[in-house]
Amino acid sequence: MLYILSGEDKVSSRNKLIELIEGVRDTLRIDGKKQSVADVENQLSAGSLFSNKKTLVIEYFSKIKPQAELIKIIKTFAPDQNVKIIMWDEDDLDKKLIEKFGSAKTFPFPFPKLFYLFLDGFSPKSGRAVRELLDRLLKNASAEQLVYSLIKRLRQLMILKTGKYQEFEEFKKMADWQIGKLTKQAVLWTEGELREAFLKFAVIDEKIKTGGLSLPLAKHLDILLLSELN
Repeated sequence: MLYILSGEDKVSSRNKLIELIEGVRDTLRIDGKKQSVADVENQLSAGSLFSNKKTLVIEYFSKIKPQAELIKIIKTFAPDQNVKIIMWDEDDLDKKLIEKFGSAKTFPFPFPKLFYLFLDGFSPKSGRAVRELLDRLLKNASAEQLVYSLIKRLRQLMILKTGKYQEFEEFKKMADWQIGKLTKQAVLWTEGELREAFLKFAVIDEKIKTGGLSLPLAKHLDILLLSELN
C-alpha cells in the first residue's frame, strides 16, 4: 500500500501522517535529506523476527536521487499488502511526478488562495491590509504555520536581493512567473528591513520551539506585523 502526502500546508499534512501511523508499533523512517535510495531498499527488503507487516515513512522523498531508482523500488514493494509505505514532502509537487509512483492514495495539502494573498502582500506600509488577512486566516490556519511561511518568504526575498538566486535549489523548481512575482515583492524591501524582519521572526520561531512565548503566538504575530509593516 502506498500513500503520498505533499503540500506546503505542513500542519495539515503532518496531522494526516500521524493519523496514518496511529497504532503502528514499530514505524521505520527514512529522511530524504540525509539518506539514499539504497537505505530505502534496505529498509523495505529487511525481514523482521516479530512481524511480517511493515510500515515505512519516507520524508522529503523528492530529495532522494536518482528519482527513477526510487520510483522503481517503490513500485516493486507497494503492491505487497503487508507493506505500508507513506511518502511525505513539504512542497506542492508536480502531479506528473506523483503519478510515476503508480497506484497510490494521494493527499495534497496546498495552501488556500487567501494564504498566498497574505504572503504576497507582506511588505512595508501594508500593515493594515495584511493584519486584516491575518484575522481571516487564523480562523482556519495555525499561527505556527503562518510564522514558518513568513520566515520562508523572507529568506526567499533576501536571496533575491543577492542577485544569485539561480544557485539555490528551491528557485530552480520555480516557474518564471513565480520568480517575477517574488522579485517585485523584494523591490518593496531594503536589505536592512528584510534582515531585521527575518531576525525578529527567527526569535519568535525559537521561542515556539522552547516554549518561551509570553503571549499567545497569534498575538505575538499581530504585534510583529504591526511593528514591521507600518
